[in-house]
Amino acid sequence: MFKLFNLLTLTQKKTFFLIVFFIILLSLVEILTFSLLQPIINFYSENSSENIFINKIDVIKTLKVYEILGLFFIFFIIRAALYIYISFKKNQFIYNINNFLSLTIFENYINQEYFFFIENKTSDMISVVINEVEKFSYRLIDNIINLFTEIFIVSAILIFLLINFFNETIILSLATITFFSTFYFFFKSKFKKLGNEKTLSDAKKINNLQNSFYAIQPIKLEGLEFLFSQKFFISTQKSAKSQFHLGFMSELPKPLIEFLVLIIVFLMLFFSYLYSYLSNKEILSTLAIFVVAMFRLLPSINRIIASLNAIKFYSSSGKIINEELNRKFLKLNNSSENKTSKSINFNSTIKLENVCFSYPSSGKKILKNTNLIINKNQMIAIVGGNGSGKSTLLNIICCLLRPEKGKILVDGTDIEGNERALQKKIGFVQQRTFIVDDTLLNNIVFNRQFKTENHLHLQEVIKDTNLQSFIANLPRGLETNLDEMGRNLSGGEMQKIGIARALYKKSEILLLDEATSALDENAEEEILNTIAKLKKKVTIIAVTHKKDFLKYCDKVYNIKDLQNKQN
Repeated sequence: MFKLFNLLTLTQKKTFFLIVFFIILLSLVEILTFSLLQPIINFYSENSSENIFINKIDVIKTLKVYEILGLFFIFFIIRAALYIYISFKKNQFIYNINNFLSLTIFENYINQEYFFFIENKTSDMISVVINEVEKFSYRLIDNIINLFTEIFIVSAILIFLLINFFNETIILSLATITFFSTFYFFFKSKFKKLGNEKTLSDAKKINNLQNSFYAIQPIKLEGLEFLFSQKFFISTQKSAKSQFHLGFMSELPKPLIEFLVLIIVFLMLFFSYLYSYLSNKEILSTLAIFVVAMFRLLPSINRIIASLNAIKFYSSSGKIINEELNRKFLKLNNSSENKTSKSINFNSTIKLENVCFSYPSSGKKILKNTNLIINKNQMIAIVGGNGSGKSTLLNIICCLLRPEKGKILVDGTDIEGNERALQKKIGFVQQRTFIVDDTLLNNIVFNRQFKTENHLHLQEVIKDTNLQSFIANLPRGLETNLDEMGRNLSGGEMQKIGIARALYKKSEILLLDEATSALDENAEEEILNTIAKLKKKVTIIAVTHKKDFLKYCDKVYNIKDLQNKQN
């Protein structure tokens, strides 16, 4: 629990202590409320037994019964107001933690190097940002605060009962604690196991959803709907089953404890009637106090058990959040992204010197002593077999991947530590352009702020990418909404938007990774004409296997010929 507390910011810690302060205040009000209840019961049952707690407060013990009734009503209102305030502050606190952690972990992921996304599953990251953060905030933290609240309230009521009915309270407490401890220690490992199973199942559910929706075309073509439905059902069933067991086992103690307390109270009443020196009125008054106390204590005890079970169940979420936040701190401490980016000029050449790279997961050397010179405003193509390192080379040129050895020089200057400056000059068009569910304008601008003074530049980009007729045929022109993943676009239209997006940022270097490989002949011809118009305006580096593409290039390099070659 202390590790979880260290995940909070200073402001959040202060809020937590403020909530605890009001919980303590509430518990004091509970004691006073119960203390005022006994003289009221004594009055109406015509019992003269004294309240030890009240007798210690000179002001209250001199009050008449109607004044005690009024005071009881006032304390009851204060108690209700405190409950409302604590509930508001608790939910506001949890809401802020959820927002803070979601944003912090998302920024942690989005600011990691590109290599991080190659090595990690997106479904796991989505599960952490959505599922684990929500479980941590709305389940784990919520139950920790509930646990504090109920423990203080139960303690306050028990203090009152111990002062006035010591023996009876000890008997009830020992019986309840024995049952509670036995139940908790018997099931605590089970709850932790169920929590881990739910975490894995939730991540698997997201993975199944992603696979199903991203691969919908082959699923439909092959008639695999039932198979994918079964996979999703299995992970959903495991997740729901874990939640079912938590719910059932958390509610199980309630009727058992109530039955146990009823038996004990009945036995106490029976033996008091047979052997006690107390009168019937005193027994009735004592019984009334215990009945009211039990009606207040039993729900709190049930909530304590439920909170402890939930804390154990969702503890895996706390562990995951802790690991993710620690990974963030390590990244920020060691990242060169924190260094100030200095502007660089690209007037002559980009040069790769003896660049080496391998993926740790495979251990295979993808690039070995790779050397390449790219002249400004030149259009070059890189060809080679599948898995030969063509796309990896593009990712190194645009600094998404960092070479293990070797240098990248821009006009003779090593860019190490200043990669961001080069990335600002690069536009990247992949085999399939990513289209967001937004307007055409925002898909071209792509989250950059569009200003009126950029209108002429935008029109120039539209002209260079041959998008005029496409935009003219849209119902709302640039303000027309495009469907998610470009479902209402042809392949050629999507690629033109991708090139327009790269040019809008005023890229001096355009990287094309199989940008025409998924297009038919007509669409490919349109894109090639668009690219031809850009020659001599920008530097173009393309990975392709299309022969028609190569005739537009100034130079064509085979990836194998670039390796172990000295400049």
